[in-house]
Amino acid sequence: MDIKELQKNWNEFGKQDPLWSILTHETKKDNRWQLAEFFATGQEEINQVMSYLKKINHPPETNLAVDFGCGVGRLTQALAEYFTEVHGVDIAGSMIEQANRLNKFPDQVTYHVNSNPDLKLFTDDTFDFVFTVITLQHIHPGYIKKYLKEFLRILKPGGILVFQLPSHKNINWPSLSIFDRIKKNLGNITPLWIKDTYYFLKSRINHQPYLRMYNIPQTKVSQLINSYGGKIINTIPDNRAGNDWVSIQYIVTK
Repeated sequence: MDIKELQKNWNEFGKQDPLWSILTHETKKDNRWQLAEFFATGQEEINQVMSYLKKINHPPETNLAVDFGCGVGRLTQALAEYFTEVHGVDIAGSMIEQANRLNKFPDQVTYHVNSNPDLKLFTDDTFDFVFTVITLQHIHPGYIKKYLKEFLRILKPGGILVFQLPSHKNINWPSLSIFDRIKKNLGNITPLWIKDTYYFLKSRINHQPYLRMYNIPQTKVSQLINSYGGKIINTIPDNRAGNDWVSIQYIVTK
């Protein structure tokens, strides 16, 4: 999926069901999220991240932070409790419109629409903290690699980058989908291709936006981070991509 198609789909999600498209709990579909409950999940998440960074003796400086793939500001608003200035970046104008409307910290938080496969809106060595979760997993690996390089470019020396990304499919047999079982038995069918084609056609028939899942193996991510001048401090198993994937949260510095 190219960047224009990605932006089109996220813009549509932002118009139809923005909160659910960010946190896809089945009971919250069709605009059933309550704003207070939704934003409380972001505060809890950021509290846990900051507590963990302090625990491993890598708390970031508290001046500048960026939330990449900010949506309506669920995590951006929570970061404002810890940082003097926070920037939220998203590809969808429809999401940013709502983020601005819901912004409780207008003197601290600024939102940006960014439809480019880079972060040229920010200068080198700017941010103490760069954070992104449940975002890269919906971006083609070719773009993910560019954004990882950009994250480290805009990160200050000694700053902290935290990002989440699926590494590979979960091959635990009892949890395999029908698509993976076909692959295991026949050996020559790509389950992601079949599954994505099905959902893509279904979305087009129903005139609905569609997003697919992407991954980069953990070993490859480590190689990329090193080549971009970063250093992985720690990796943590992560369940944000669902049971079908082995997902990793990376903690990086430079």
